[in-house]
Amino acid sequence: MRKEHAAVINESYVYVMGGYDGVQNIFLNCCEIYNVAKNEWTYFTPMNISKCAFSATVVNKNFIYTFGGYDGQNRLDAIERYSISDASWELMKVKLKFPLSNCACFCSDKNKVVLFGGGFSSGFSPYVELIDVEAQEWKSFPIM
Repeated sequence: MRKEHAAVINESYVYVMGGYDGVQNIFLNCCEIYNVAKNEWTYFTPMNISKCAFSATVVNKNFIYTFGGYDGQNRLDAIERYSISDASWELMKVKLKFPLSNCACFCSDKNKVVLFGGGFSSGFSPYVELIDVEAQEWKSFPIM
């Protein structure tokens, strides 16, 4: 069981990551993949950080990126990247501008991800940011 997890679709696979079990107060780093063609679930490499309330998106059909979240103690500024071809997670050196949970994100163009909204230390975030994941550079958009 899991809630406040993230899920993305790439080709004919659904990737489900992390979350919170809602029963034993366990924050999850485990990941599962649903193969639509075979109608079966299997586990894939766990994330580095157990967390819920984070966002995720597929970039260039090669990577899954996760942004922020909550680990049971704190909101996170972490960005993790899963290489689909290598089946491995990497904790990125670049961080969010501030710890953030419950934000939304999408891949807007090659190597570019837009993040917006969510919760941070002083309430709800009105900010919209774009990160070039290859250059590891941030750009701010107008506030919502």
